[in-house]
Amino acid sequence: MDRRKFMQAAAIGAAAVGASATGAVAQKSSIPIIDTHVHLYDPTRPQGIPWPNKDQPASIYRRFLPGDYAKIAEPHGVVGAIETECSPWIEDNYWVMDVSKNEPIMVGEVGDLLLGHPDYREHLERLGDAYRRSTDHRHDPRRHAHGRDTVVRSRDRLDR
Repeated sequence: MDRRKFMQAAAIGAAAVGASATGAVAQKSSIPIIDTHVHLYDPTRPQGIPWPNKDQPASIYRRFLPGDYAKIAEPHGVVGAIETECSPWIEDNYWVMDVSKNEPIMVGEVGDLLLGHPDYREHLERLGDAYRRSTDHRHDPRRHAHGRDTVVRSRDRLDR
């Protein structure tokens, strides 16, 4: 695929969320699209969530799970999504894995662990079967300069 076609396909994927908000008619891409940065959250959880907060617009501060994402993205040709965890709560890595495990649209997760946390090794080992540790921190050196580590999980769902 040449660069121009790739950029066109990427623009279609990026427009998917915006188009759904404006009521635009969906146009499927001629190639399958994987969205590589999706956040999942549920403010109705007993402990709440660290983000988004109640000051955000109602379109953001709401329950947003894989099924919600699929309704928005699939009409635009998105066949998979990778959740990127941004919560400082270690437990949210497990919550995301749990809510995503039976969702075909979810093809991977990028977890978040705090380097130097007393339970870091325990969580890295527990997540080890599902995650592999990312050793390439060049993508966001500021994040890692603050002592956070990224763990990446990919699934065998990309062969559709």
